[in-house]
Amino acid sequence: MTQEQKDEYAGIFIELKSAYLTLGDNATRRQYDRDRDRDKASYEVNGYKIKQRAHFDATEVMKKLQEMQRPPGCMIDVPTMAKLEKFFYGGHKAIKRQRRTKNGMEMRLYRVDIPRGAREPHECSFRRQGDYQEDTQPDSLNFRIKSKIHEVVERVGDDLRLRQQVDLGRGVFGEPYLAAQAPSVRGRHVLFWGRNPFYRVACAGAGVLRVSIRGEGMTSRGCL
Repeated sequence: MTQEQKDEYAGIFIELKSAYLTLGDNATRRQYDRDRDRDKASYEVNGYKIKQRAHFDATEVMKKLQEMQRPPGCMIDVPTMAKLEKFFYGGHKAIKRQRRTKNGMEMRLYRVDIPRGAREPHECSFRRQGDYQEDTQPDSLNFRIKSKIHEVVERVGDDLRLRQQVDLGRGVFGEPYLAAQAPSVRGRHVLFWGRNPFYRVACAGAGVLRVSIRGEGMTSRGCL
């Protein structure tokens, strides 16, 4: 039995004990009756609204205890996709899913928090919030979230890599410095400038310049 179940059982036991003590204590019952009669008289004379108190229902508590004593349900893995920007910036992913309840079917909304730079698949579990089962507790759901394919970049660990090369132009070989720009995830566009390694280099037309910009990846340690 987990600590959470022990705490829940302890709370239910205290409620049951308090209810039986109240029913068996004549002084407490008389005080309860006086308060009820006073509220009723105030309503009839002055029109004050009667205070509605939450009543203790031992039957409902017993039903809940019986349900909790059933064996645990299954853990269901649910593959889910989210935009790459959700992993880059962080945020919440709302997931709608049909679930079976004791009284029928319902549409349930699950909200998953995705931290910035979270590993993939990012997992988030909802205990006993899946389909209702007759012989066991409700199933638990484990959402496994991966990023969708991005049209500009692809994720490699903490880094982002452009899917296409950046064209520097034909006149780049005659310039001592070069400037270029590259797209990234939505909301970001990178400009870079520096010395041109191809300047006045023979046969530089077939050269490839690889540039990594630290801090522009999925995390502060990642590169673009």
